[in-house]
Amino acid sequence: MTPNKTQVTKAQAEKCLAAVKDRYKAWLGDGADEPVLRMKFDWFGDPGPAIVWEGGPYEWTMLVYGGIEEEFGFKLEAVEFPKTVFVEPITSWALGLYPN
Repeated sequence: MTPNKTQVTKAQAEKCLAAVKDRYKAWLGDGADEPVLRMKFDWFGDPGPAIVWEGGPYEWTMLVYGGIEEEFGFKLEAVEFPKTVFVEPITSWALGLYPN
C-alpha cells in the first residue's frame, strides 16, 4: 500500500499533536481532557487528520497562530508546526491538518 500523498502522514500529525500539547501544557494534567489525534476526522464528509480537543480552552483552534495578548499581560505565542503541514480550524475544537 502506498501512502496517500494528498494527506498528512501519521508521523507528521503526531508531531503536530505534540506541538499543541506543548503549547497548551498549562491546560493539561490532573485528569483534564487532552487533545487527541483523529486520522479520519469526518466533519465535512471528507475524512482527514485533525487534532480534536472538545474540552480545551475556548476556541483554542483560533489561537494556534499566536500573537494573542490576554488581560494581565499574558501573551500566547504561536504553535510551531512542521513546515510540511498546513493547519486550519475546522471547528472551535478541531484543527484540520493538511499537506503544505
